[in-house]
Formats: sequence, C-alpha cells, structure tokens
Amino acid sequence: MKRFIPWLIPIVVLLASIPVLIHFNHVLVAKLIGFVVIIVTSVALRVWLRNANRIKSLNPSVKFNVNDRFYLKEHILDYRNASSRVRKEMERKMGVFLANTKFDSSLSDELSKEDCLVAAYYCITQLGESSPMILEKGMIVFSPNELGRIENRGDQSLLFVDPTIILTSMKSKDADASSLNHDEIKRYLLGNA
Repeated sequence: MKRFIPWLIPIVVLLASIPVLIHFNHVLVAKLIGFVVIIVTSVALRVWLRNANRIKSLNPSVKFNVNDRFYLKEHILDYRNASSRVRKEMERKMGVFLANTKFDSSLSDELSKEDCLVAAYYCITQLGESSPMILEKGMIVFSPNELGRIENRGDQSLLFVDPTIILTSMKSKDADASSLNHDEIKRYLLGNA
C-alpha cells in the first residue's frame, strides 16, 4: 500500500476539489483539474501495471500454503530446524523449481503434491548454491525402487526416482542416504546428463 500513497493522495485531492470549484463558479478550473485527474490516473495505472507485470514475469513460482509448510516441517528435519529466513529461501527455490519442472508418476494415476515437494526439496539441497537447469526437455518420473536412473527417450530426458526412498534418506541420514545415486541426479539437474 505504501507504493500507492504518493499516487493516490494527489488523485483524491484533485478529484475532491472539482465539486468545490464548481460550487464557487470556477467551472473552467474544475474542467482543467478533471483533465489533470484523468492524466495522472492514466499514468499511475500504467506504472502500476508495468511494475506488476515485471514482478510477475521475473520468476514463475509455486506459492506454498500452510499445509505445505506443515508437511515439510513434519517430514524433513533440516527444514524444521532451519531459521525462518532460511526456510523462506528454501521455499523460494523450491517454488521456482516446481514451477519449471514437469513431473509424472508410474506409482499411481495422480501425482501426489507431497511427493513433488519432497523431490523439489531434495533437488535444491543436492544443488546447493548452483541454479537448477530449467527442465524444458526433462521430466522427473516417480517410479518404485528407482535410485536416480536417467533415461533419454527421443529428445526428452527422464529422471526416475522413488519419492519414498528420497524421504527416507532425508529422515534417517544413514545407509538409505547412500543408496541414492546423488552424483547422477546432480548432473541431470545441472543439464550435464
């Protein structure tokens, strides 16, 4: 709201002054102010729309709701123990990753939102500070007992993973964690597969 106040105050003051000027028989000045109100409002709307479109087009991202955050806190220890600032940064990275990645499942007819959250969290933690490649020609496929196998089908590259194995590896940090093919998954996410 703070961004709009510098534009709203002059518009409201000028608009309110029009009937007062007409009441005191200053019709020409009222018409001039009416013209100025139209110009200022048009400019303000153009500026607001340009800023909104610029912000919207920067990074398409999936927004997290309370249920998503609750699920991450319940199932991922690192997320639960992270500070609020770190969590927000994780959510931002995960949101961008989810918005730019295609998912498919051979486990069931429908994709589970929780499986996608787990896969996104795993992927951003594997990449560290690296930026994930936008997977325009790639797809993450949820498949049972897959540890990170990459398969090329025509011009499409597929990464097969089992979300339950990923979740187990993030919960336990023991032998299950070493069962995933971390290096292969990281190469795929960076576009080197």
